[in-house]
Amino acid sequence: MKAARRVTVIGAGIVGASCALWLQRGGHRVTLLDGNPPGRGTSRGNACSIAVHGCIPVNRPNLPLQLPKLLFGAHRPLSISPLYAARRAGWLLKFLSHCRAREVAKSGAALAALLSRARDGLAPLLAEAGCADLLRDRGCLYLYASERDYRAGAADLARRRALGVRCAELDADAVRELEPALAMRFARGVLFEDAQQVANPQKLTESLVEKFRRDGGGWRGQNARAVLPGGSGVETVLDGGGVIESDLAVVAAGAFSTRIRGVGRLPLATERGYHVEFDNRGELARRPLHWVGSGFYASPTDAGLRLAGTVEIASLSAPPNPAVPAYLARMAKKMFGIKEAPQRDWLGFRPTFPDALPVIGESKRAPGVLLAFGHQHLGLTLAGITGRLIAQLASGAAPEVDLAPYSPARFGAR
Repeated sequence: MKAARRVTVIGAGIVGASCALWLQRGGHRVTLLDGNPPGRGTSRGNACSIAVHGCIPVNRPNLPLQLPKLLFGAHRPLSISPLYAARRAGWLLKFLSHCRAREVAKSGAALAALLSRARDGLAPLLAEAGCADLLRDRGCLYLYASERDYRAGAADLARRRALGVRCAELDADAVRELEPALAMRFARGVLFEDAQQVANPQKLTESLVEKFRRDGGGWRGQNARAVLPGGSGVETVLDGGGVIESDLAVVAAGAFSTRIRGVGRLPLATERGYHVEFDNRGELARRPLHWVGSGFYASPTDAGLRLAGTVEIASLSAPPNPAVPAYLARMAKKMFGIKEAPQRDWLGFRPTFPDALPVIGESKRAPGVLLAFGHQHLGLTLAGITGRLIAQLASGAAPEVDLAPYSPARFGAR
């Protein structure tokens, strides 16, 4: 085991906050930095689910056949900007190559290895931060509008079970008993019993950072411009001036991570996610609900009801697509009978690699720089175990999970 080290963590979303806390628990002297307040980025707008069942990647064997509709069709739960596809053709080809059945199976197994430890990675942090009450243990319910949809999802359900996911299959009456406020009748349901819900994701991240600072962690309200070799360690160059010298740097800046000079060239893309919120309508759902095929979750929160999800592959700088929140509002009416317009909508940026796996490990370009980003739809779920693995690497301990599938070197990056 290595002695306590000075570590700079870049990014104060849920992944960065978890890394900072696990490093601090390991005895390291940690500085956390972000130009935005903690938890105000993509971490606050998610579907509020600790989705330990989320081992089925977005890449699917039938996805290449749907590419023309995804590029040129009307809005769908999964869409790809034609302009972005033209500019990032190499990334799109890599993404499609991982739609082969063998690659999907490899990604699913790698996700399952992390997901099986997700709760153990997050629960100690929440307990110490005094915010475990933000978690609700009611599972997550997948809903199927027809028997045909249910049969179409049978293969995915079998894969989940083969990877150790617990679930219970429900008929229409059992679905109605669990969720009596649904306005439409669903033919089938699958309850993932080990899933949890977060009532307020932003408050959760804020609570972790408050705990980190109470225990002596450093905070800098600036973004990182570069991570460079310096002396015997790493120099983190800050926007607006200034340098932080440390033994290690951890890059956990989500979709913005590869904009930091020195991280290296990695095939990171932006998967834009939206949500709409209805104030004081949280009683309409008792747990996170996923209408299979619709691309969104409906989750009760402290504020009301949130419909979050869809997949829009487009650039960070593209303007919001008004068709997506409009779609979510229509689905709220159909699913719950909500007639009013949502009180607000939101756009965030999921960091996405072509194989649906994050990078967790040391940069091959910059020794002393650990990478922890690219969690796609599973940032909230995998934040805790990612932080624990990063802390193990920083301390020289053998990681509890084989990190080869998540290595930055898997892309041949330099």
